[in-house]
Amino acid sequence: MGVNVQRYKAAIFLVSSMYAGLSGVMYGLSIGRIAPESFGRFVSIQYLAMIGPGGLGSLGGCRHRGAVRSRCTGPTTRSATSTASR
Repeated sequence: MGVNVQRYKAAIFLVSSMYAGLSGVMYGLSIGRIAPESFGRFVSIQYLAMIGPGGLGSLGGCRHRGAVRSRCTGPTTRSATSTASR
């Protein structure tokens, strides 16, 4: 009697993997091709900066604060990446 924790963890992992794969497919279709060079260290740090303040436990917090964060850092990251590529 009780809740089968392993089963729920496996189901949640399955659903989250499905969403991650779907987003990768949509990204690839929108860009045209995917190369490992397009996901550098700076992009990873930027994604973590969007997720952290938004809160990992709430979908609304991640969505709202992540959008605000990317909107605020957009011009800064564009200028930083353009100077880094010179």
